Amino acid sequence: MSDPSTQRIILPENRFAKQKQLIEGLVGSDKLQELYNRPRIEHPLKNYIDICNLMIDQNELIHLQNNLDKIPLILTVSLDSYIVSKCSSGEGQNLSLGNFENYGNDGVVKRIKNRILNPNDFPSLMAEFFCAARFTSYPGRVITALSESEQRGEKTPDFLLTIEGLDKGIAFDCKRIRSRSQDRAIGDRITDANRQIRSYSNRQGEVYGVALIDVSEKLRQHINNFNAFHGKLNELKEIARNQIRNQNTSLSGVLLVWDHFNCADTLEEIIELYSALNISTEGSLPEKLLLFIRSGEFIPHDAPNHQIPSDFVHKLFNNWGMTTCVDFYN
Repeated sequence: MSDPSTQRIILPENRFAKQKQLIEGLVGSDKLQELYNRPRIEHPLKNYIDICNLMIDQNELIHLQNNLDKIPLILTVSLDSYIVSKCSSGEGQNLSLGNFENYGNDGVVKRIKNRILNPNDFPSLMAEFFCAARFTSYPGRVITALSESEQRGEKTPDFLLTIEGLDKGIAFDCKRIRSRSQDRAIGDRITDANRQIRSYSNRQGEVYGVALIDVSEKLRQHINNFNAFHGKLNELKEIARNQIRNQNTSLSGVLLVWDHFNCADTLEEIIELYSALNISTEGSLPEKLLLFIRSGEFIPHDAPNHQIPSDFVHKLFNNWGMTTCVDFYN
């Protein structure tokens, strides 16, 4: 039996105040201030804090006309805050921060702290957390986050997923492709993941291998144009597919991930969505409801060293992703 379709996330009231508190706890107020004191450093966390402050100033009400250009960031911060809470063993529904004690050992915690502060590593760390949070939402799955290799020049995959009934673990290496990167960066990151998983397998024993490649930023400029969005998405899928036709055989496949949106702007549609998400329809309802969906598609390798059995591919990756909803007002 496959996982339920795209997992639905309910965010709490006063979410932006809680998101800001989570980010400050994750980084530390001193380190966060250091980032702000270095204006030349473009770190996503600055944007996260700024958007939380803006929404708090607006009484946590998102007015569509005033905030139209900020919608992708508003939604990204909301979902990323949830997955950090989930992976840190906090209460995801309340966006509380845990201490990562169930995610990995001291070496893993050190790796996380280093990557959080690095503006180049932070987006891929969020991709890792998203993938891990999605898989640990269901029973029979165990995530073991991996620390950096102690061998000089060796890099390690991000985590190992073990599943009841599957003969080997699945090593995941997760990367988010930045908007300013060339499309060929997808192939480069897939090759990097293959190298890391091959090295890990040589040291620790045979594993299946998956490269998660988040291409959300590459698609953001097309978010309001359906044809352009899906045309570009198909191009990126083909780039990934070409990388695993007859090379990178330590990978069983690539999990391509992207963000997209659906809007409900009639009372009937909003009530239908609220009912599907088990949200009360009593009291005043928003004028618009935006569903933020982070989806994934598994692209299997044609001839890998280790092919994940088809029934597990269906169980793990069918309708893969997470959905959250945000209220909007004109």
